[in-house]
Amino acid sequence: MYTDPLSGPFAQVGDQNLQQFKYIIDYINGRGGALGRKFELVSFDNKSQPSEALLALKSATDQNIPVIMQCSGSNIAAALIEGVDKHNERNPNNRIVYVNCGAVATELTNEKCSYWHFRMDAHVGMKAETMVRALPRT
Repeated sequence: MYTDPLSGPFAQVGDQNLQQFKYIIDYINGRGGALGRKFELVSFDNKSQPSEALLALKSATDQNIPVIMQCSGSNIAAALIEGVDKHNERNPNNRIVYVNCGAVATELTNEKCSYWHFRMDAHVGMKAETMVRALPRT
């Protein structure tokens, strides 16, 4: 399942990410899937609101979707981390994984660290340090 803003002022970003995921899934499925299993992409508009993202999470768990992906908004990511942790604690036989491809707040992998949260992007502190290290020394 993929949730991001698909309406409102950030819809273009969410739609762009959605199109990328569709391409990737079509590519993998066109080659037989992974270990013979094909993927299906289910998308939800979170409208850049944590409450909407949690409704999407609930819908995903109701449909037994094992992976939730989200790319835009650390406020959304914080809510999803909490929601996924609660779901997995209550449902040890139906756990889900949250894949974060762009929410970059440092605390998401520090103070809010979760076994079920996988971030595919550097956090803001890492990015800032990289830029500082790239500055010329005088």
